[in-house]
Amino acid sequence: MKNSMLLLLALSVLILGCTGQTTKNGDNVSVLYNVTDENGVLIDDNKGEPLTFMIGNGEVIEGFNYAVLGMTIGKTKQFTVTPEQGYGIYDASKIRMATIESMNDAGVNPENGTVVYGEINKNRERGVIINNNGTHVWIDFNHPLAGKTLIFNIELKSINTRAGNALG
Repeated sequence: MKNSMLLLLALSVLILGCTGQTTKNGDNVSVLYNVTDENGVLIDDNKGEPLTFMIGNGEVIEGFNYAVLGMTIGKTKQFTVTPEQGYGIYDASKIRMATIESMNDAGVNPENGTVVYGEINKNRERGVIINNNGTHVWIDFNHPLAGKTLIFNIELKSINTRAGNALG
């Protein structure tokens, strides 16, 4: 009787995936998450559709990547990501000026809030028009979340190890 109980317990652990495996660099993981700013305002929520990425591959911001390391399937975690580990410090030098004429020539609506693309340090960057004085516009090429401290709530849904064993 005792041996059959132990066997049943061992099978339950195997079937349920309760191996206690923790995430590590190189694992593909799936997580549910939501993120708010410091005032509790919701910024993003993956609404039940897991985000899948490889840990350590640069697919997510640094602070998010580090927070997922060492988690086990089904565990939840709340953590804070500073601007340095998120989308960077807000950089005023990334605000550029352009003429309304150049915007019109490019077929761009020069209204505040219009998304534009430009070359910054030989990289194609996304910017948003933040000011229009009638002759010039100012375009902010910072990431919209630059300078913000972010609070994440995550739940680890699955781990696919480098060896290809799917858990979860």
